Amino acid sequence: MRLSMSGLLTDSVFLYIGMYAERLETLSVAFAGDSDDGMIYVLNGCKNLRKLEMRNCSFGDTALLAGMHRYEAMGSIWMSSCDITLGGCRSLAATMPNLNVEVVSQADGGACDAKKVEKLYIYRTLAGPRGDAPGFVSAL
Repeated sequence: MRLSMSGLLTDSVFLYIGMYAERLETLSVAFAGDSDDGMIYVLNGCKNLRKLEMRNCSFGDTALLAGMHRYEAMGSIWMSSCDITLGGCRSLAATMPNLNVEVVSQADGGACDAKKVEKLYIYRTLAGPRGDAPGFVSAL
């Protein structure tokens, strides 16, 4: 099952998705969520989720790190223009070594942990970090 939504969706919508969409495999959302709770509801409730794509959502480091217990069972997570920081990504990468955590940066803004990440791609791996990443992709 695939669900794609865009708009001013509240955390209540994600609560219902988590409660009633257990068989959901792919979720794509844009311009949604009030807080980290929305993503946490989905990750805790959608047991068959394999692919998660989010852009321009209010989800941040708290949601990213709260859901890490699910990431190895999933195929991939793509986050773009969310409230994720480089520090949150580094923490995830350090805690989950079987995941590739890749940060895609548009411009060099320094390596400060508080720096917002423009794009984040997370996927499970058996081979470790890839060696063919272009210069604008940082594997953590």
